Amino acid sequence: MAPSPDQKIRSSLAFLRKADRRVIKSSRQLQKLYGDNDPPGVFELLKRHTFHVEGNRYAGRMTQPQADFLAPYESQTLDDFANALATILICLDRAALAALNGLENALNACQPAAPTAKSEIRPYKFIPVPIGCCTYDTQPPREGMSRATCDGLVGDWTEGPCPPDATGGKPTSKSSRKGKNSGS
Repeated sequence: MAPSPDQKIRSSLAFLRKADRRVIKSSRQLQKLYGDNDPPGVFELLKRHTFHVEGNRYAGRMTQPQADFLAPYESQTLDDFANALATILICLDRAALAALNGLENALNACQPAAPTAKSEIRPYKFIPVPIGCCTYDTQPPREGMSRATCDGLVGDWTEGPCPPDATGGKPTSKSSRKGKNSGS
């Protein structure tokens, strides 16, 4: 059974907080390396924001720009609000994977990685991150997405590229993995 919009929103808000915290903590370490001895931390950057959508109350910790992005969706449907949250998580996923890719390159002494069919879907040697295809409700399947973010979106994740098929490119493999709310 597909998760309800309410479940998607609650799961996405929980994952956003977790992802933001880790990104901020990682960023602080690099900022300290380059001379900023007191960069802003989790408590300075993440604040509690409350949203009211279709009579439901949702609260989560996030940055002010993320909250500003979500604010116009309060007057829309639960699905619209869930999709707006998905947009934020997809952006965060892309940025985090790009950062890891850059760090991987640096740890590889800036030697180019072996070419692959899809440059954004390649195995990480030093920093292993499961990446693949995520199908999230009304969003089109997304290639090169981390399993963790797909789980946060309560999506279906399959390792590797999204296979094209008659259902619009949604993964059909039995290795497809439901998000964490499905019991796996």
